[in-house]
Amino acid sequence: MKTIDEIIEAILRNALAREISIGTPDGEANRHAYIQSFEGEGERKIRFVVDDLEALKEAGLLHPHRTVAMSIGGADGSDVLALMKRMNLSAGVLLEYDNDAGLNAQERTRDLREDGSLKFSVVIGDAMQKLNTALDKAKSAVKDADTLIVLCFGVLHELPKRSPNYTHDRFFDILFSAFPTVMVYCAEPCAQPEFPLGWPQSVELGFPGVKADRLAGIARFICDRLFVGKADAPEQRGQDLVRMNRDLAVELLHKTLRFSSVDRFHHEMEERLTSFDVQSLSSMLATRIANLEQEIAYRTSDGFRKEYRDHGVNVRDERGAALPIPFTHSRLILRRFAQSHPQLQRAKAEAADFAPPPVPTKAPAVADPVSAAGAPSAASGSDGGKVNISVSNQAGRDVRSTVTNRTFTFNK
Repeated sequence: MKTIDEIIEAILRNALAREISIGTPDGEANRHAYIQSFEGEGERKIRFVVDDLEALKEAGLLHPHRTVAMSIGGADGSDVLALMKRMNLSAGVLLEYDNDAGLNAQERTRDLREDGSLKFSVVIGDAMQKLNTALDKAKSAVKDADTLIVLCFGVLHELPKRSPNYTHDRFFDILFSAFPTVMVYCAEPCAQPEFPLGWPQSVELGFPGVKADRLAGIARFICDRLFVGKADAPEQRGQDLVRMNRDLAVELLHKTLRFSSVDRFHHEMEERLTSFDVQSLSSMLATRIANLEQEIAYRTSDGFRKEYRDHGVNVRDERGAALPIPFTHSRLILRRFAQSHPQLQRAKAEAADFAPPPVPTKAPAVADPVSAAGAPSAASGSDGGKVNISVSNQAGRDVRSTVTNRTFTFNK
């Protein structure tokens, strides 16, 4: 295992001296290697999706024979194909930007598609420009289909930069207008949640045996390319620590702890892994989509956690207090059920029978700790939405809070 000092030396000596464009042979090789690293990962990625769908199926809210699944940016399609198999879904669609990955998905499913045993379509192109085409494929795949399941794994943080005219509101407006019942499952590298759930805005970072001036050099390199206007310049603090923005610190950790080669580093410098703010997206969706249920989960990947501990990362706040391992990923589950669904109608009637008395209008407002952290609250202006926020802490337990900002929520 390379030490962090050796990794920083490789980056400072080589990476800062040259840039690799995506259009060059080296850049294309890096892109292909990056895509191939995700092949066959579908079964692992969909575990949390299957758990949720099984519960919905048991509650009578999911009917596989009337359901179509779609993966956006799923590379070889292993995620949507695994989900179709596990949940016995009628049809699936892959929308993939990369031509080679899309063609690979078509080839590996050719025999099953041609003999009629698999209803699966591949649409190759930009997510925003080809979204309606992919949805048309989904609508025509199954007669009387009324439910769409969408998988978005590791794409939402890239789309604002890579997809022309992309905006979160337009993207989700199109998705949720496509079918009566829509469920979207997102898993993304993410920005740190607000303190105290996440790190404070400014942190001090160091590694054993690494001088602050060398660490500051790579921090400035990342800051100048990925955080323009988003973070102040890193500052040395003594001989061993560098003070910097919390997301810049996590970005630096991503790119050093998981370093494999200078060429791969260049490819990974084309995207910022800490740009996706799941709670901001959640707040926006709560104001736009009626009757929307949301669940947010923060977690730290096993690989990042191991490298963080193995390399003895030292992070503290400005007062010198040690900070825990940061979150690296978030999951967002969105559900909007057809309001004519008999299970929902029954639950609404039961909820009305046992509804608590109304809160007096002049009662003093009480700040909700989850709302204060950025999740949608009752004052958001939405007429729908339940937001669950769960945190997988270092002991592996779940800490869960709930914010409800509509008069009815269906609890399975």
